[in-house]
Amino acid sequence: MGRRTWWHIGAAGDPPAAKRGLDNTRLAETLRAPAGVRRTGDREYAGTLDLRGSAPVLGEGVGGVLGDRAAAVPFTAAVDEQGRLVHYLIQLASEQGKVAQLVLTYADFGLSVSAEKPAAELIRENPPSNIPGA
Repeated sequence: MGRRTWWHIGAAGDPPAAKRGLDNTRLAETLRAPAGVRRTGDREYAGTLDLRGSAPVLGEGVGGVLGDRAAAVPFTAAVDEQGRLVHYLIQLASEQGKVAQLVLTYADFGLSVSAEKPAAELIRENPPSNIPGA
């Protein structure tokens, strides 16, 4: 897992609705409001998203980070032979001229998942507001 920092999404004492946290399946819901979508390759697409109403999925902080840029956020996406989303990239411009990419990859559909809990010293509370879902 590496020695990177892990954040609790939804700190202790938060109401249950706030503990939903970051979920890649929920992040794919942002694709429900695309604009100007065009095909860029075999099963590949690009366009823009209006993320102004995406606080339930991305968290309240995303509006403050993106500001007016939330109305037209560039994305690319790819689907597999069965039409399932396998790659999704959102280009989040936090400041004019600065871009952070949120890259999601979906694979191994239907397989069970297990994960090891990170070491306690790597876990932090109260993630920065620019983390989607926080």
